[in-house]
Amino acid sequence: MGCKKLTYYENLSPLKVVCSDLNISGISCVGSYRYGFQGQEMDDEVKGEGNSVNYKYRMHDPRVGRFFAVDPLASNYPHNSPYAFSENIVIHAIELEWLERVALTGHSSQSHYKAGDSEAFERRGLRLKNSGYSSHIVSSGTDIINALKQETSDAGQVERVAIFSHGWEQGVVFDRDQGFHTGFEKQLSESKTIADLSKEIDSRNISFTDDAIIYLMSCNGGKSYGDETSFAYQLTKETGVTTVSSTGLVEPMYEDGYNIGSSSTGKFLKIEKIETYSLSYSYKGNEITGTFNSMTEATSNRNMIIKISNFFGEDVTIGKIVKTEEIRVTDMGSDFKSSEMK
Repeated sequence: MGCKKLTYYENLSPLKVVCSDLNISGISCVGSYRYGFQGQEMDDEVKGEGNSVNYKYRMHDPRVGRFFAVDPLASNYPHNSPYAFSENIVIHAIELEWLERVALTGHSSQSHYKAGDSEAFERRGLRLKNSGYSSHIVSSGTDIINALKQETSDAGQVERVAIFSHGWEQGVVFDRDQGFHTGFEKQLSESKTIADLSKEIDSRNISFTDDAIIYLMSCNGGKSYGDETSFAYQLTKETGVTTVSSTGLVEPMYEDGYNIGSSSTGKFLKIEKIETYSLSYSYKGNEITGTFNSMTEATSNRNMIIKISNFFGEDVTIGKIVKTEEIRVTDMGSDFKSSEMK
């Protein structure tokens, strides 16, 4: 009971579906369900019920099967219509609604890269193509910085980065002493540090979306080095970009003979920089503190406390809202599927 039956009618506009309860006919989905085609949220205030679907970077009109704004990456794909939905392939394709996603695959001819390593990393990067990733071969920290600058120039912002390479507790490894690392140890001129990346971000040569994630599919990127915290921890702390990394060795993960992701001899950690807002107040001698995820939420609660205290004539002392930042680490387990790099 309560299941929905989807029915297509020839006399309705393209890409529009009417649904009904199994025991009730003719009841439209519109108004009873807030999500539309491909699971996107509908915005009925724009063009009426069910006629405007909210994608991340533009709005879609299901009556004509078109967006009314151009694709943010239109200049990169001149052979496609900038208004078309999923390249006009609506049977088995979906609309990729993100900005730039890039897979960086390590290459080196030096001894610490065994025969076939570079090719294996490249194959893993190319497998992400169906998830909207472009793939670049990199041999130094400078190559990484340049690739991210180019992607920012092309798309405006970078949303996802996957790095497949050798690594250690302080960074990722390419040609000898020319990697991308914390800067705790001196390396050659073609190497780059987290501080170098931060400078490019501050200069707006590299820009990440607010929900950007860097996947470090290299060994030990999430493992602490001596008394210092890990490369991934430092990367998140200094740039604010969420990272996923391994505390141990990383190996390909297979299912029925197909590579479906990576396994760690340790575990994968998701490291996020979280902003929280705390509000303290005193009531009848008791100190009470609340923590909120946004300034809006904290302000709303502060105003509510003031209104309630005024209404009941209670003596309440309310402090200021204090913003704090914390690094949150989540255990993701020992296996990480490529399908999670969305």
